[in-house]
Amino acid sequence: MVATCIIACLAILLTFLCLLLFPVITIKGHQFSTFYFPSLLALVLLLASGLLPIQDYLSNLVKDTMMNPLEILALFFGTAFISTVLDELGFFSFLASLAVKRAKNSQFALFIILYFLCAFLTMFTSNDIVIISFTPFILFFAKDAKINPIPFLFCEFVAANTWSMMFIFGNPTNVYLSSFFALNFVSYFVRMWFPTLLAGLFSLGLLLLLFHKNLKEKMNVQATEEKIQNPFILYSALGILLLVTVFMAISGFFHIPMWIFALIGAVLLMLLILAYSLFSKEKPVLLWKAGKRLPFSLAPFLLSMFGIVMALSKEGVSAEIGNFLSQFNPMWSYGLSSFFLANLMNNLPMSIFYADLLSFLPSSESALFATIISSNLGAILTPIGALAGIMWMRILKEHDLKFSFGKFTLYGLAVSIPTLLVAFAALLLEFTLFPSLVGFPAVYLPHL
Repeated sequence: MVATCIIACLAILLTFLCLLLFPVITIKGHQFSTFYFPSLLALVLLLASGLLPIQDYLSNLVKDTMMNPLEILALFFGTAFISTVLDELGFFSFLASLAVKRAKNSQFALFIILYFLCAFLTMFTSNDIVIISFTPFILFFAKDAKINPIPFLFCEFVAANTWSMMFIFGNPTNVYLSSFFALNFVSYFVRMWFPTLLAGLFSLGLLLLLFHKNLKEKMNVQATEEKIQNPFILYSALGILLLVTVFMAISGFFHIPMWIFALIGAVLLMLLILAYSLFSKEKPVLLWKAGKRLPFSLAPFLLSMFGIVMALSKEGVSAEIGNFLSQFNPMWSYGLSSFFLANLMNNLPMSIFYADLLSFLPSSESALFATIISSNLGAILTPIGALAGIMWMRILKEHDLKFSFGKFTLYGLAVSIPTLLVAFAALLLEFTLFPSLVGFPAVYLPHL
């Protein structure tokens, strides 16, 4: 047990240091994320030492369960690819330019429009894609208008990581935690729409209080008319995204895993792009551009942390922590602890770890949804709470914008903790009025 705990703790510590000190390294002109190296090394050590039997690890990777990490990756990358194609075709830039045009030189109006635009897109794509897409645009128009970009950058970040709670595919953490308890799209949405709505509106109010002085100033920016590239492919991608969303919503009724529809949608879009390229005698550059933007580093990170959590569960560590947290009100003990832990080890490994901890509770529904809320809102506290924050800070650095870790955390404290309490209050009210969620599994999945 001791050796496993030491390896796991070192992996978490080194991951934190990588995220904080050198999130990206450059080798021969190519940039590589560093955050998954410690967990990958820890997995190799666990497997090589026999602390985690290789056969056990491999069998769990291919086991036919809702929480299979390979299936979760298929779900995430399937939807992410469709969203990235839309962005490469100029869809997000087009919407952003419309927002600037509609604001009519009012920072306040643009702030409100941008918040709800990011919120809407996040619900149907993912927080990562929205942040990657909108951050460069915000930096561009802020420089052009000679205004402070920080309020708008933090606005999009909060909107993306708050409204990502609404649907199950809005954040990889939603998928993982829900999958552990075999929650389908509808069961998830029924419980999460109200906390998300209240948290979203409340966070907007806090942002307006935080930046109201900046937003009073007028701006002078000429809205550029962003043109849609290849309308046929774009409308096809939007149609595929809509169909994927609908089929994932009803997948639970037919007992078909959501990842199948996400993967089918992505493959269908790939084939459509290839067919169009052959017909038009053009190179399928769009496939390459969209493909290389996918956060592939998520895969080794998820698979490594999955193995580390397996080892901790095997040694009984998960049981000890789970039993300790169970002594208190589960919603608060699991919710609050996961919120802060997300900023020590990132929200994805936290979700993998807590999925196992939750299975030690005799009744875990409130704790599960509290943890889901924390996995999203925890990303707002510090820039290393989620992969989206890491990518966001990298973009700011590439554009020579100084936004320190400390300054972000001050803003994060002002917004994330009050919003978290509001979301918990909404969740508590739901459980008071509707104690039992229709569709919540009566049987827990086995431990890792």
